[in-house]
Amino acid sequence: MNYLKIILAGGLLLLNVSQQRIAAEDEVPMSKPPLPNGKLVRELAPPEAWELTVRSTVSVLEPAPDGKSQMKKTRERISKAVFTQTEKMQHARISDEKGVYEFWSDGLDVIYKDASDQAKLGGSFSADEEEELDEAEAEAESGYTGLSSISEEVFSGMAENKFPFFRWIKPKHYIGVEQLFERDCLVFNSGNTRAWVDLANRQPVQWIKGKQKVLFQKVQTPQQMQFPTDVAAILESRKQDRAVILAPPKRGG
Repeated sequence: MNYLKIILAGGLLLLNVSQQRIAAEDEVPMSKPPLPNGKLVRELAPPEAWELTVRSTVSVLEPAPDGKSQMKKTRERISKAVFTQTEKMQHARISDEKGVYEFWSDGLDVIYKDASDQAKLGGSFSADEEEELDEAEAEAESGYTGLSSISEEVFSGMAENKFPFFRWIKPKHYIGVEQLFERDCLVFNSGNTRAWVDLANRQPVQWIKGKQKVLFQKVQTPQQMQFPTDVAAILESRKQDRAVILAPPKRGG
């Protein structure tokens, strides 16, 4: 009986080793053909709109079972950003569990609205908003990109007609071609940051840095877009201020 057990165990071990060898042979490593000609990532071509899904693993403190202390746990946090670029304006709607913000820009100034629906010049957050955004930024080390960071990246990209999170890519970062979501993608890597670009149309597919992941999806561009009245008023006031500042000094009395 003991001999039979040994033979059966030996047979199962050989079968398992053979299956592992076959599985390893079936794996297709990333290929590295020469980097194709053309732009590594195409530029934005207004009018067009994109949706970004930002997935982050964050560390949070929750009450411990004893009810007195706290314990650290990790969980996933999801943010959404839909940004639109036209010839005359830029717009983004960014949301997560902390709130929803809308942003507008004429290419020079950024105006935003929160739940209060009051238009404010970008950067002039209230004390409560500053505290909330600081908390979000404090979690960045554990993989969370807060609302302010996303908006900054989105508008910095649109200002250059480039996709957010993909402005750093250079030929030296190219590491190969890989299939992702059934699409052949150029893969670029720098440190702990990796990006996938559709080989056929050079559109962004996915960006990963540490515990953060951003997925890109093209969406339908709104037919008509215009600045809300209060946003337009602030932008016009800013334009007049710049005209006064940049006006040449008057000669004589």
